[in-house]
Amino acid sequence: DEIITGRNWLMTKASCIRCWETSSPRLCYTITSCGFAEISLVTKQIRLTSATSVVSTLDPVHLFEDFATLDLISGCQAETIAGKGAFIESFSLFGYNLDDYDELFEGQGSFIAIEQQEYVTWEGKFRPSIQDAAIARRPVQPKIPILIGGGETPKSAARAGRLGLGVLLAILCGHRKDISILSAYTMNRKKARHSPERLKIGFMGHVYLAEITEQAIDEFYPYYSSYRYYVNQ
Repeated sequence: DEIITGRNWLMTKASCIRCWETSSPRLCYTITSCGFAEISLVTKQIRLTSATSVVSTLDPVHLFEDFATLDLISGCQAETIAGKGAFIESFSLFGYNLDDYDELFEGQGSFIAIEQQEYVTWEGKFRPSIQDAAIARRPVQPKIPILIGGGETPKSAARAGRLGLGVLLAILCGHRKDISILSAYTMNRKKARHSPERLKIGFMGHVYLAEITEQAIDEFYPYYSSYRYYVNQ
């Protein structure tokens, strides 16, 4: 039988690669679009997705131009998951106050506005306003697919439902999420009268594969235990 290496499996079996974007020193990617640009050189069928793009602290224009450029380089493979992120290093790094954690998510609105139209007028509390600005870098796709990342509370899911966007709920560290999160998404989608046919609902968790259960535990547990300790600090 043919031995399928990790790289070969990605090239032949996977439909999507998601990379965690963070300024944490413990994780590798800060700018996922740079890593994805290299990956796009060896595949033309795998979706390249940020998980997540922290729109609370990223400039929405720069973020859109990064992924529009990635879409041009890769030939229609880019998509993004917009969220608040699980780590807080970027807030102090880019001069934001954690007390504004929820309000800073307004950057998502400007990012969506940029994605939907070439000339953008937008005004918010934290970022300078945009007045009929031309966003010249446009993707190959008519629109870069955007999902809202969430999972801890119903707020993100409800927001995604109102905006008519898909939602990706994270189930991390073995915690079960209340069904109310999914209910909030469905209820707000219906209120806003968005058609369900084009909306994606997904769940994301951690997985490690090995030949047998005992091998997976022995190999993965030391690393995952350290990760859980770090996340819970």
